[in-house]
Amino acid sequence: MPADNIRYEKVRKDRAYEAVVSQLQSLIVTEKLRPGDRLLPERDLAARFGVSRTAVRDAILVLEERGLVEVRPGAGTFVVLDVSDAVRESIGLLLEVEKSSFEHIHEVRRIFEIEMATLAAERATLDDIQTLERAYAAMDQSPPNSRLYVEADQEFHLTLAKATHNDIFLTLLAPIIEKLQEFRYVLAAHVPESPRRAQEYHRMLLDSVRSRNRSGARDSMKQHMRQIEQDIAPVLRDDLP
Repeated sequence: MPADNIRYEKVRKDRAYEAVVSQLQSLIVTEKLRPGDRLLPERDLAARFGVSRTAVRDAILVLEERGLVEVRPGAGTFVVLDVSDAVRESIGLLLEVEKSSFEHIHEVRRIFEIEMATLAAERATLDDIQTLERAYAAMDQSPPNSRLYVEADQEFHLTLAKATHNDIFLTLLAPIIEKLQEFRYVLAAHVPESPRRAQEYHRMLLDSVRSRNRSGARDSMKQHMRQIEQDIAPVLRDDLP
């Protein structure tokens, strides 16, 4: 339904679109505007905010990039409140712009994944476990420096994140894991035994999740993170690509 009973405050003309973004975002976050609600037409919003239609148009673009609204041609602009993809893209961009080192990214990953594995062992469903099993089998059956192996490795860790049934884990961890996967090909090329060692820890993690062994999952992930650090260390010292 059109959200025409909302009170809008007039905004200052300088950087007007930012004030429009702030108000609309606040209305969405506080659920005065809910998913499925259609925003007022552009001209009506402009009148209520006391700004130009261009300012409203620019504000809508920002909100769309943030995953808060969706513009449907011929139908209007609707609240969607689907920010996960936008957050992942923002974190991924941050890692690119900051040119974050492997050590810094892996440090964050280690903190997340150790606790994540503990929760996965407690909360994983049968579907989660079956997905982990398929990913583990795919790694076993693929050459360690192949795209299939790297994709299965990524799926294994992202499934552990999903198995926590806390969406924040997946949103924050996915871009970090995706960024670090670039190093998988380097490891396979320069430390050929690394994928075999990693697979042993994947097996231990899978067994721990199957048996609901929280401490086992935590210890296995801690050892896996340490194994990755040890394997990549000589590569980083040699400054290999």
